[in-house]
Order: sequence, then structure tokens, then C-alpha cells
Amino acid sequence: MNSSYRWPFEQLPPDLAGEVNIDRIAYLIRMLPVSAIANAFNPLLVSLFLWPFANTFLLTGWLLAFFILAGFQYRQWHRNRKRPRPKAISHRAIRAAIVWSIAGGALWGVFTASVMGTVPT
Repeated sequence: MNSSYRWPFEQLPPDLAGEVNIDRIAYLIRMLPVSAIANAFNPLLVSLFLWPFANTFLLTGWLLAFFILAGFQYRQWHRNRKRPRPKAISHRAIRAAIVWSIAGGALWGVFTASVMGTVPT
């Protein structure tokens, strides 16, 4: 791992830091249905308001991308909802959560950049 990057709980003893990471990922998985609903509803609402002004092809594609993201989130939750609390969390699981967050943010950023100037102020 890159020595310049510091995990938020690096100062904790390794066993306690591991427990904190387990709880963080377990909570994240429990909240995936809420996140999936928000990732479907918010873009839908924005698309409805911008429909008369922005490119409808772009809006439809962007909305579809968010629905796919929400579907993946729901699928992850559905697959893991009855699993017991894990004994350990890999760095891969934490990295996956970060990647999904970046993907959602990138979808908002790309959309915002692409409709700039097309929506009246």
C-alpha cells in the first residue's frame, strides 16, 4: 500500500481497527436499499425538471445509468442481507465501496458538465 495514504483508523490497534472496518462495511451494506432508492429517485426528479430544457437523449442515458447503479446496489444488498457479520473485511471490499462512490459522483459530474449552458438561468 502507498505509504502516503493513511487509513482513518490507522492509529488504533490493528484488531480494533479491523473491527471498526467490519462495522463500517456491514453498516454500508445494511444501508444499500436507501442508497439505491436515492440513486434512482434524485436523478429522476432532476430529469423531470430539466426535460423541457436539456437534451432528452442525454437525460435518458444518464437516468438509465443511475438506474443500473441502483440495481447493482440493490442486488448487493439482496445477496448479502442474511449473511452474518463477517469476521474480517478485505481491502478489496473497502476499495469497491470507494469505486462505487466515485462512479456515482462521476455520473453527477459528467451530467452537470454536459448540460451547462443548455438550461436557462
